[in-house]
Amino acid sequence: MRFFELALTLVVVASATAEWDRAEALDAIRGDATSYLSYVVGKEKEFIANIRKYKSERRKGQGTKCASAVKACAKFLKSPFADTLDNSQRNALYETMLELAEAINGTFTEMTPYIEGVPMRGWPFNIGLGSPSHRTRLGLGGWSIQRVEFDAFQGGLLMQAVAYGAEQAALHGEHGKAASLVMSVAAALHDGFLTSDLKRTKVDSNGAVVFVPEGGSLDRFKRSASIQDDRVRCLDHPQALNHGLRAAEGAAVLLRACNVIDWDEAEWRLVDADGLALTRKSFIGDVEAFVVGTADVLLKAFTIHTTGTSSKDRYNGPDGTEWYLWKYFAHPCPESINTELDRWEDIAHAAIDFAFISSIRNLGRDYYGSADYFLDTKHLRRLQVTCLNRLIVDRSIAGGGRFACDISGTTTDRKSCGGSRAESTRHLLIPRLMSLPVELKDDPITRCDALSMADAGLSLFMADHPDFVQKMPMGQYYVLFMEAKYHFYNFKAALRDC
Repeated sequence: MRFFELALTLVVVASATAEWDRAEALDAIRGDATSYLSYVVGKEKEFIANIRKYKSERRKGQGTKCASAVKACAKFLKSPFADTLDNSQRNALYETMLELAEAINGTFTEMTPYIEGVPMRGWPFNIGLGSPSHRTRLGLGGWSIQRVEFDAFQGGLLMQAVAYGAEQAALHGEHGKAASLVMSVAAALHDGFLTSDLKRTKVDSNGAVVFVPEGGSLDRFKRSASIQDDRVRCLDHPQALNHGLRAAEGAAVLLRACNVIDWDEAEWRLVDADGLALTRKSFIGDVEAFVVGTADVLLKAFTIHTTGTSSKDRYNGPDGTEWYLWKYFAHPCPESINTELDRWEDIAHAAIDFAFISSIRNLGRDYYGSADYFLDTKHLRRLQVTCLNRLIVDRSIAGGGRFACDISGTTTDRKSCGGSRAESTRHLLIPRLMSLPVELKDDPITRCDALSMADAGLSLFMADHPDFVQKMPMGQYYVLFMEAKYHFYNFKAALRDC
């Protein structure tokens, strides 16, 4: 059975009151929680097999199921609704999560990748050598001809998973085990992103993740050019936003783990790729700078617009309200402008952007004294308006057609509306966007906007709602659905006060 195929009956609790009540919220998702536990425990062998296949083949996409399960389990365990499970159930979920995290950690390696040509540590992938025309021009064969690459997007997810495992291990008192997991993620982050060594780093002087930074050797540029698709011309320009955000989210989770580990009970043993010792203080400072730099890259990608200036605007609030528009590539190559690569951020990749934002907001809230520490609330308010202004295109449609394919509001673009963004499945992406209204649920300025987003998204999965389409499929994003349902179970009643 595939990862998304299992769908379970939801326990629906209707609330006649606008006031949120924790006991009612817990009751609303209690059945979902026990079903999710059964799902994860039942899938453990499949997840382990998934990561073992990655270890032997190192192919793109392998390890995703296992890493996503670790991330979801950790999110559940640190959530305010974790006590929907009893102690024995939570322990079972924790033990399963930790076994999966350690399995991923067991695939950590040191090797010399093709592009960099020097030893590096982390989770490498065999990435296909570009498009057919590119391979033909180079005199290469099919997809079997590949090179090992420490990819920011693929490796970033595995780093997140191991770091989440480390945080949970520390929270459960296993500080030595947590530290050993941290060391792997720390080494991968340092070699690929934090080091100033131009033979290795993928981060440029502006904090953006690129293929090869300006100042890198000519040989590194040539090797990278030989492996990239012929659409990628400017190797020193930023990669797609989601690539850098994936890696930086791994850094944010690592900071969580480092903050909760009792270092009197664990040993810090980190060296750089050349064997020189790195102190914990200096390393954490570098990680924080990477997270801050990546947040700045994201903010600079946003352009401010105001509602009520276009026939495509659908925001029900006051005209002149600020919202953000941004592209898949914030700074595309000059040759890529007005091509398929120079497109607005689509709904699936916006979900990755929102995941990074949620991660750094939670990091600030839990360990740095304020949710605004890494990203101010005003930016979330504008992003929430983006969703209501352009992503929700027709509330009368119950299904994927309710939503646009990208943040500009299109429903027809071939690329933006392809794959998981097709109309038949587009609505299944919405729970991944719900971290934004969850962040704003208590914000006096945009609480009603958050409820409006919940109404548009959650109603399709709530069996007692007239717009019900289907049960939310069980899988890697089910915990995000539970989180939204926990906070907005009474959205119908709460909206009456808006």
